[in-house]
Amino acid sequence: MKKPEAILVTPCRAVVVSGVDLQEGDKFIIHRVIDSECAMDDAKDIPFSPCGKVITLDLNHNPVMIDMAGYYRIYPDGVVSDTASLYIDRISSCEK
Repeated sequence: MKKPEAILVTPCRAVVVSGVDLQEGDKFIIHRVIDSECAMDDAKDIPFSPCGKVITLDLNHNPVMIDMAGYYRIYPDGVVSDTASLYIDRISSCEK
């Protein structure tokens, strides 16, 4: 499987990932890129679990906001429906 494109979250910015037209059983897992010393296509990543629980996006957890700076990838967990789409919005997360 080809790696999904990496999403960059910068300081004072957050990314909101929304699942659209998800069906029962559709699930995505957020991964954090941990290997920044090589080309992004070759970089390794692990499931993102900032508080000890892996962050997922599904019918019950939608949308998901990521506000910790770094690179992330979003992988389907198993087979997802053909109708499922992900949309990414970037928002400011620092007070001015």
